[in-house]
Amino acid sequence: MIFRMSCVLCFILSGSTVQAADHPRRDAVVASFGQASDDIDVFRLAWRRSFSGPLFCWHARCVGGYYEAALSYWSGDDDDVVAASFSPVLVYEFKHGAKTFKPYVELGLGAALLSDTRIDRRNLSSNFVFESRLGVGMRSDRLDVNLRFMHYSNAGLSEPNDGLSMFMVSLGYAF
Repeated sequence: MIFRMSCVLCFILSGSTVQAADHPRRDAVVASFGQASDDIDVFRLAWRRSFSGPLFCWHARCVGGYYEAALSYWSGDDDDVVAASFSPVLVYEFKHGAKTFKPYVELGLGAALLSDTRIDRRNLSSNFVFESRLGVGMRSDRLDVNLRFMHYSNAGLSEPNDGLSMFMVSLGYAF
């Protein structure tokens, strides 16, 4: 319940950004691959747009974030699913203003539309599901390398709700 409430807060805060000269809006393309439960292979291509500035700062540390729209392909032994998703994501950088790679953590909650409700032995029971994520990464001015845990579920809106969890590695390029 607390996680769901914090993700709702993520949606609310993501719309209240302020413009800052040292945080210009950036776009990026991101390619990801990984594996989900039951040996389901996952491939993802995303477009990312950073918030126009930090949401809030304290002690020279800032929390910012980005919006991400993605297409994913889940390949199981018997079934394949295509997912279209959109998520606002909060990001906390540990070395704000550093010129080299900056470590960060991210947390997000979004929505996804699935081409099918089943993949192999999993039944998500709904084409509309929530996409939650928790990740760690390193970013420079142009490159972003990320390891994240993602979970897809209908949050108990319909049964059965098997859900699908996955670990992914991502490489992003900002322009």
